[in-house]
Amino acid sequence: MKSIEHRSTFTPHFPMPFRALIIAGLLAVLMVSTFAAPHMASAASHTFRASLAGSKEIKSITFAADDGWVVLFGKNGYSTNNVPKELNDSLAKINDDGKEIKQVSFTSDSGWLVLFGKNGYDSNGLPTKLTDKLDKLNTDGKEIKSVAFTAADGWTILVDKNGYSSLNVPQTTTDKLDKLNADDAEIKQVVFMPSATGKTDADDEWVVVSNSNAFAWSDGVGEGLLTQLKKINTDSGAIQYIALGADGTWVVISDKDVVWSKGVSKDLIAKIKEISNG
Repeated sequence: MKSIEHRSTFTPHFPMPFRALIIAGLLAVLMVSTFAAPHMASAASHTFRASLAGSKEIKSITFAADDGWVVLFGKNGYSTNNVPKELNDSLAKINDDGKEIKQVSFTSDSGWLVLFGKNGYDSNGLPTKLTDKLDKLNTDGKEIKSVAFTAADGWTILVDKNGYSSLNVPQTTTDKLDKLNADDAEIKQVVFMPSATGKTDADDEWVVVSNSNAFAWSDGVGEGLLTQLKKINTDSGAIQYIALGADGTWVVISDKDVVWSKGVSKDLIAKIKEISNG
């Protein structure tokens, strides 16, 4: 476990102002839509650990292989289903240490990553280039906000307000991130369609959330998800987190509620309701 309030970019992208004009021209011809009103070891079934801070606010949900999932709530509370024992052990240790658990993410072959504190992380089965970048960010004292994996295990790290580091992700995604960076917008989340869909090409579906409730998406993102995101935007709500699962399932967490699509497992829905209702 990397614990020194942990430690890419192929260079965190912080474009120079004049690049904004070039990027704007490129975006005009990209097929991207934007909207803004603005080693799998032994798996364990349900595990639950309350947040030491007492809060029951759900902050993220992550889908895993074989109907597994992780729900994070409060400062460091969590609930898991059918995930590797090593991951549960890591979450328990971070919870015991009183640190904030920020995000859990998975690669297509059951590698996993836990982000905690400002820039701490624990992991198993990740690409060396990714862990090298995470270590460098930790050493530099940067905030690591989140990490997203594509179906082919490309990745994007979000850093500080709007910096990022990526490898083998769709060009349309990095073009959008460059534009947000040049505009000094906050980049809140990048999410890619998982490999369970069977798609591993360079045009994986993606959604990028910026500022409070602005978002952009690629071709192929389901209409049901877009309708929900547009509703949050129109109602002046805040998009907190988007989880994408197999076969187009999704969960959206806003500042007002948690909404899910058809196909989300009954066990996960029951856990969301249990945590939300305290």
